[in-house]
Amino acid sequence: MDDVLTQFTKLAEEYLEWAIQGRQHGFSNVSDTLNELHAGISKSHPCGAGLGLVGVGPSGDIAPCHRFVDSDQHALGHISTGMDREKQADFLNRGHINAKYDCHSCWARPLCAGGCHHEAFVRYGDTGHPNLHYCDWIRGWTDLCLRIYGEIAARNPQFLETLR
Repeated sequence: MDDVLTQFTKLAEEYLEWAIQGRQHGFSNVSDTLNELHAGISKSHPCGAGLGLVGVGPSGDIAPCHRFVDSDQHALGHISTGMDREKQADFLNRGHINAKYDCHSCWARPLCAGGCHHEAFVRYGDTGHPNLHYCDWIRGWTDLCLRIYGEIAARNPQFLETLR
């Protein structure tokens, strides 16, 4: 992950150069993070999985996202019977940032919200577990994007309006 962050940093620095010039750059990881910062996003959940996004498998099972498709353990319903609201509520309650004690003191939690549900399941066996294995990486990425945001705000603030 450190190598990935190094490469992300190089691309992010190029993104910054382009943004100062008023040019769009295709590195969506930066654009998405800057957009969340600019909008003042404070996430209750890491993503829209089970919230506003679901995956549907060939079997018709409804899953929290594409990564859980056709996993019996994570089915939230079926297209023929609809969403099981109790299973959905349980999934969302376990994945809520307030349920992740380890995240309560982290300054990056408004953007991270504890990380990917699927990665948590694979690594810890629990979709609601915070992804502690990449906290430093997320804080490094968030710090980089905050610095980029500040630099753009100081040198080409109009660019921030293009982030929608």
